Amino acid sequence: MSYAPYPAYKDSGVPWLGQVPTGWEVKRLSYATRFKGGSTPSKNEDQFWIDGTIPWVSPKDMKRKEIYDTKDHLTELGAMQSASGLIAPGHVMMVVRSGILRHSIPAAINRVAVTVNQDMRVFLPFRELKSEFIYWVIEGLQKTLVDLWSKSGTTVESLETEYVNSSPFPIPPLEEQSAITRFLDEKTVEIDDLISKKEELLRLLAEQRTALITHAVTQGLDPSAPMKPSGVVWFDRVPSHWQVRRLKDVGRLVGGAGFPHDFQNVQGEELYFYKVGDLAKSDDGIHLTTAPHTIDRETAAKLRATVIPPDAILYAKIGAALLLNRRRISTADCCIDNNMTAWIVDPSKVLPLWGFYWMSTVDFGEHTNPGAVPSLSEGYQSILPITLPPIEEQKQIIDRLVSDTYKLDSVAKKTSEAVERLKEYRTALITNAVTGKIKVA
Repeated sequence: MSYAPYPAYKDSGVPWLGQVPTGWEVKRLSYATRFKGGSTPSKNEDQFWIDGTIPWVSPKDMKRKEIYDTKDHLTELGAMQSASGLIAPGHVMMVVRSGILRHSIPAAINRVAVTVNQDMRVFLPFRELKSEFIYWVIEGLQKTLVDLWSKSGTTVESLETEYVNSSPFPIPPLEEQSAITRFLDEKTVEIDDLISKKEELLRLLAEQRTALITHAVTQGLDPSAPMKPSGVVWFDRVPSHWQVRRLKDVGRLVGGAGFPHDFQNVQGEELYFYKVGDLAKSDDGIHLTTAPHTIDRETAAKLRATVIPPDAILYAKIGAALLLNRRRISTADCCIDNNMTAWIVDPSKVLPLWGFYWMSTVDFGEHTNPGAVPSLSEGYQSILPITLPPIEEQKQIIDRLVSDTYKLDSVAKKTSEAVERLKEYRTALITNAVTGKIKVA
């Protein structure tokens, strides 16, 4: 749907804002609102926290537009100790210190009285500016405001109060602010509902894909095949003519090596050097065909990095990346960092794609060593089970899986692209509405 522009515009005097409707003002934020910051009352004082009922907002609570409750609460005495004091309902709260500020500025409106911590700022607007409109400006101009409100040339971890205060801000007449807010409240709900439905479809497609692969690699393609107990907890039975072996029985597990920064970001050498993050960069979701880091064999020897051959199964063995359960197949000689494992399969017993599909069904999160950082020792990895049909049957099952997963992946790709288009449309609609490029009432 297209929307008409305003009948007349004027120069805002602000390059990133351009022209604004003639009835609008552009002011420094400090001329239109005050700001209030928060703090953390002493954690050693139980009287500030125990049995508290007053929401205490911190960045971890800023995941939705409206705040009704928080993870942590203060007592009335604790709220008196907070620098923010008690914030009445209906104000915009904004994160000003957090790693998330590298790419976005979380903002929300409190619908109950709250306090905030030191990583937050609260807008206390004067009469000419409505809180709901402030929220939508922040939502629609995320990238611009991240750039405006942070120091140039730094990795953004915090917003500068001075920059926020001095930044120009579009201010329509109050009636138009209300109209824009009502319009965006209605339209974004519609868009978010569409996005939610498509994301649910993506979730169902992923479940169907996993179930398809799991069934194929544990039961095969012949529903009438005689079955036998597998001896493994998470899959009860396998075809009688299949074997169940351990990873180390049908291949070799190799750990990675440290990769000092001085050796990174070199291109054109013989060997790719894969880091955990590279597992996300597969074009087909199966193979790794390139990497941002390369080394020569002399450097590999110096780093004591084993050269991994093509057709090895690569995956993370420690850290949050382990829980993502990404598996990839190498396509050329390479090395890996010490957060990864390479399973070099014996092709006379297990085809690389069979190994890939099998490993895709193993949830490492259910096997990790306890502790703050999830990990899986190579000793434990080596005794993980794998089903082994005859090689010819592996080929048949792989062919079916390639065909069936391609169909599912094609639908998922189109759905993901539709989600991205909807998100882009949502952002553009908000931006155009709050900067006066379209007239919505």
